[in-house]
Amino acid sequence: MSPVSFLQSEQADPYALYRVMRMQAPVYYDCAQSLWGVYTYAHCEAVLKHHAAVIPRGTQFFVGLSYEADQIGRHLARVSNGAAHDSSRQAAYALLARWQPPDVGRLLLSLLDHSSGGIEIDWVERVSMVLPSLALLEGLGFSRDVAMMITQVLPDLVRIMLPVKTPADAQAINQAVAQVLPSVSAYIRRHGIGKGSEAEILYLSNLLGVFIQSHEAGRGLLCHALLQTFRQPIFSRSYAACLPFVRETLRFDSPIHHTRRELAADMMLGNITIPVGATVLVMLASANRDEQYFSAPDVFDPARERTTSYLSFGAGAHLCLAEHFSIDLAATALHTLYSHYTHVHLLEQEIRYAPKANARLPVRMRLALD
Repeated sequence: MSPVSFLQSEQADPYALYRVMRMQAPVYYDCAQSLWGVYTYAHCEAVLKHHAAVIPRGTQFFVGLSYEADQIGRHLARVSNGAAHDSSRQAAYALLARWQPPDVGRLLLSLLDHSSGGIEIDWVERVSMVLPSLALLEGLGFSRDVAMMITQVLPDLVRIMLPVKTPADAQAINQAVAQVLPSVSAYIRRHGIGKGSEAEILYLSNLLGVFIQSHEAGRGLLCHALLQTFRQPIFSRSYAACLPFVRETLRFDSPIHHTRRELAADMMLGNITIPVGATVLVMLASANRDEQYFSAPDVFDPARERTTSYLSFGAGAHLCLAEHFSIDLAATALHTLYSHYTHVHLLEQEIRYAPKANARLPVRMRLALD
């Protein structure tokens, strides 16, 4: 059997592997990695919604971080459980309630040199790593200069999610936190959010958490959706057609392939007992192609009837808050790109992926725009 956890950069077609695992070992223990993997839709949903399946907090999670970075890490909704998670999630909801949708089409065109007749760009660097956080920040009222500054340090800030950090990771995180903290703290205080030191750090942490979550998932969705426009025989560029196109991309080729849980009690899946203390990888991308829940799951079909929800945004207590934002952002980006440019060409057909285990993120996508 293949290892439960592998680098996406080393796997040409992970979906073929997931198909084998669903058929032969839907609940699988990898002795070498001390990891359990669950691959079917039913098992993935059961783990995500189970009260005893919690977010693991690695023993080395905070080693090497500055006091400020440590406090931010400890208050993130994405890595908390129980009452702490409820408080952090409420803070994130309150912050997102302040968000006003910006003109995403305008933001996209501002990132492209659209004044000339034809250009070549790297979609990953120019757009997908910038647009999600820029739309969030401008919608919350941050100035363009501050929004770009925070966006530029997000790749380092995202490292705070690593369960084990190298000294280089910790140094990069500390520098990123020091750079963004003055502007984000000023925003919290200026709007009177979370009065009192404990409440302030809660809101500050989860404001940064929203940006962190948008970075890799948003980057991946913008890339995967655009890739599908080149691979499908028919693509309609209207916004109304782009919405189901993006939703099907999330099912067919989700950017986030798995999420991790730790069991606080024994859990039975089928006739297999996963013991307390076990670490489980919930294979979201495999669940989204489960033959028992989706007809012709390996066929990209934006018109498919949605009787079952994909698990790309998770399920249960840790269901991602940004589903509608992400879908609208990607649909608007596709609509704007294909409405503004007559020809959009992918210059390199072979796509390389970043050396990440849980996310399938293109490293580069060179485009010619006319």
